[in-house]
Amino acid sequence: MKSLPAFLILMLFLSMNSNPASGQEIKVKVRQGVPEYPSAFCFRPDGEQLVVLGLDKIVFFNSRTGLEEHTIDSLEKKFPGFFPKMISFTADGKLLYALGDLAKVVWWHADTYRVSHSRLEDPTEVIEPYGAFEKHFIYLNKGEVNQRLFFASAHDGHTLHMTNMGVLKESSRYLMPGIQPYIDNEGMFMIDPDNTLYDLKKAATINIADILKQHWSTTKLAVSGKKQLLAIAHTKMLTKGGQEYIPQPGNQAEIIRKRTSGEFLIRNDVDIVDIRTKQVVCSFAAEGLCLNDCHNEATMLAFSPDGNFLLYGSKTSLKVWDLEKKLLQYELPEGIDVNTKPEFSSNGRLFAVLNQGRLSVYDLQTGIETTSIGTFQPVLYNSKLASFDEQAGILTIRNGKEGIIKHLDLNQNAIALEKKSPFSDPEFSYKEVIKYSKLPNPVKIDTSQFSTYFIKNMIIDNIVAKTKDHFMVLRRFNWLKATVDTLITCRVPKDFNMLTRKAYNADSSMLAIDDNDYVGVFNLRSHKFIFGAAVPKVANYIFSDKSCYLFVLDTEGKIRMFDCLTGRMLCEIFQFGEKGSLLISGNNYWANSEAIQYSSFQYRNRSYLFEQFDKRFNRPDIILQQVRPSNTSLISAYKRTYQLRNPGHASAQESPFSLPSVKIIGEAAIPHLTSDPLLKFSIEIDGHTDVIQKVLVYANGVPVREIVINKPMHKTMLHLNPLSLASGKNRIKILAFDRSGIASPAEELFISYHPLKPQKRQVFLALIGIDTYEHFPALPGTEASLDSVAAHLKKRLGDSVTLKIREIKGKVVNRANFVLLKEFFSEATTDDVVILFISGHGLLSLKENEFYFATPNAQISGSISGIPFSEIYSMFGTLESRNRLFFIDACFSGKNAGSSDPLVKEAYTLLNAQFTDTEERNGVYVISASSGENTALGNSAGGLLSQAVIATIDEQTHMNSDKLSGAILSYFEKFREFNLPVPELKHSNIYHSFSIW
Repeated sequence: MKSLPAFLILMLFLSMNSNPASGQEIKVKVRQGVPEYPSAFCFRPDGEQLVVLGLDKIVFFNSRTGLEEHTIDSLEKKFPGFFPKMISFTADGKLLYALGDLAKVVWWHADTYRVSHSRLEDPTEVIEPYGAFEKHFIYLNKGEVNQRLFFASAHDGHTLHMTNMGVLKESSRYLMPGIQPYIDNEGMFMIDPDNTLYDLKKAATINIADILKQHWSTTKLAVSGKKQLLAIAHTKMLTKGGQEYIPQPGNQAEIIRKRTSGEFLIRNDVDIVDIRTKQVVCSFAAEGLCLNDCHNEATMLAFSPDGNFLLYGSKTSLKVWDLEKKLLQYELPEGIDVNTKPEFSSNGRLFAVLNQGRLSVYDLQTGIETTSIGTFQPVLYNSKLASFDEQAGILTIRNGKEGIIKHLDLNQNAIALEKKSPFSDPEFSYKEVIKYSKLPNPVKIDTSQFSTYFIKNMIIDNIVAKTKDHFMVLRRFNWLKATVDTLITCRVPKDFNMLTRKAYNADSSMLAIDDNDYVGVFNLRSHKFIFGAAVPKVANYIFSDKSCYLFVLDTEGKIRMFDCLTGRMLCEIFQFGEKGSLLISGNNYWANSEAIQYSSFQYRNRSYLFEQFDKRFNRPDIILQQVRPSNTSLISAYKRTYQLRNPGHASAQESPFSLPSVKIIGEAAIPHLTSDPLLKFSIEIDGHTDVIQKVLVYANGVPVREIVINKPMHKTMLHLNPLSLASGKNRIKILAFDRSGIASPAEELFISYHPLKPQKRQVFLALIGIDTYEHFPALPGTEASLDSVAAHLKKRLGDSVTLKIREIKGKVVNRANFVLLKEFFSEATTDDVVILFISGHGLLSLKENEFYFATPNAQISGSISGIPFSEIYSMFGTLESRNRLFFIDACFSGKNAGSSDPLVKEAYTLLNAQFTDTEERNGVYVISASSGENTALGNSAGGLLSQAVIATIDEQTHMNSDKLSGAILSYFEKFREFNLPVPELKHSNIYHSFSIW
């Protein structure tokens, strides 16, 4: 889709206007993503969840969708002195436990996330975690004289047995605390940093010295307890004649000189050794030959839980070998964080690795990335709130380090202005301890219990004090004599510690204070405590200019907005820099822009990321009515926007809400890797409170099946007709729809198809152009530019791809001949590419809200003579090809409001600017020359879009569908100063990227 400006998402708790049933079920939440510093991660035994340990929290992600389902935060506060290093589940998956230093352990119930039990007492000696497993975990004591490994039960932490490492190792060598060893998935074998192999169950050292001597440069070791195999990654130096050169041991300077001299070829190999026989079972050339030591040695080596696969990571890639077939299964691209050991699900079907700051989950057999979890850290954690203008609705935020000022417009949900501040943000504090006090009615005050802070504000000076049980605000009029005439007091909320910060409103009539985790607000005129709110990790806060609102920023970058009269939290604001902003509050209704990538929806304790929630409950008109009721024109525009987005469903939010479900039968038996071009499977569908009317099946984002249930029913089983697979990766998605149009959460299959005999790929190119128009003789022709597109594409494809071309030009361009294109494209198979390029003139029917491609006899008056976009677009839905591309070089070919009413146009502008709809359509990439409101430009060489496509073909050696629109837009950068209409990505397929050339 086209890039959008940054906008806000807003959802308010509106119990007085909402359906209680739906409001209690649906919640919108910010996707917090991978913690900034993940120290450990693991799968739940059933593979359904991936759990990540951060600095002070544990986050549970759905391993299919990548959405977080729960967070256990503030670990340091809840468990003082407990600093977890490792996490794991027990074998039954019922408990998650975290290991910290000094043998401290905490267990949580995996289903409820509540603490089950803990062992937090200090041990008699200093020990630290060394490995976490489903059945037990291992600790190492830090003593150097008598090192021991402690094996403890994963359920209760009781010691099972100990292994005396001092007996197993030479007296001068010790295990290194803080340097993690390699321990196999069963906890049977361990390799320490000195490359010593231990049998942990027998408490014995396994002598592999003779094996390692055969490899003069061992870089990594891995061991499989299941298969009793040892993997050794090592470097070889080969002469140009192919002979191995083995340097003399100990002469490191000579080795470095030889490796960098260019005399030898460097190769990195892996040997698989049977631990019992000490014999090499097989060997792999992990990295190809290179000169001058390309440093592609192994930085990660790991066996799958069953020992059937070996993962090898270097700085360039991650390779996976099938050890049974002794073949390279697949290779993952550059960018994998190969210095982190991967984690596997217990069934061995999934593994997770850190990938350029993202946590990526892959299907082990196919290498398909099932999900990727990014970092959604707001950028406000190093900022400060500056002011809020109630009349304008503008919140000003100042970045203290960079001097950036942001103005967030809460009316338009946009960043109104961002500029560099010419002044630094001054910070100052002044503290004074009260030594005595005089009150109208003398009160004895124990000043030793005070935690005091004061600020001088013109005439009035206030001292905020806290005793064990009370807040006190003392108003002092005579500064020199230090007399106090007013005392405001209230009870300290539970868990309130010492005072940390304070803030006054404009006239010093209101005061806010906090203790890092709680904010309290006083009215200094009425001498009353107004409200208090729990806010973890407070950073700073401000009052609005008219004192109606209090904004509180926490250290994680979240802003909370409170109503100062009621104490009710109105919203939460998250700012993601150039990527956009979110503003969320309560449940049931929200308003969003690009929130689909930053938020998820929780329904019945599960998180989802799909559009029906957003379309159904996204009501910016209702929200603005509550926040700024005076802005009636914008409220009306938002309401029209909602109706445009949901035609015929203006009251959808009032109806009951229930999700249907779909389940793949026998999913475990469906192969992830196959040479069979057809996939057969059955599904079970359940409408729960409604009946199922249809089922849609998508393959790589392209609709391939629509099954209409003739006799709608609540629950049934369907046997689907065989589904054709595309070569390579296939992402199969199944959705069930009830009669209200509500879709089920998607069930997905990931299958990699490798045909026994690869087929030569074909590209089907259809060109439609017109040189002469009967009623518009002055309009330029487009046939020559299309000929140029075909010629340049043919040259780029060369002989590696078969290019088939069908042309419809001049007077024969009509609806009847266009239908014949369907026969041409129907020859394309699943792996072929189909491209339709139409270039000419477009007409817009506001009555039908439809774009027409003008035929040679088209005229403006009377009925429009042309080919409607809907007819062209629907043709793609019947094709077998999964790789679909459609260019429209014509006026008014992009998105349009479908109305001349300026109010509707305004609503449509808001719709395109503030909402990102991602529902799957025909899986076609549609690139139009202009928006639906603009003409497309051209010259004697043809339309600008055609010229941009030709330039892209000439300049780009390789091009994928998801990068094409960006490459074309870059061509238009040269015309920026002329403010010309630019192309628009009208439709896209976010689930599939294919190679065009």
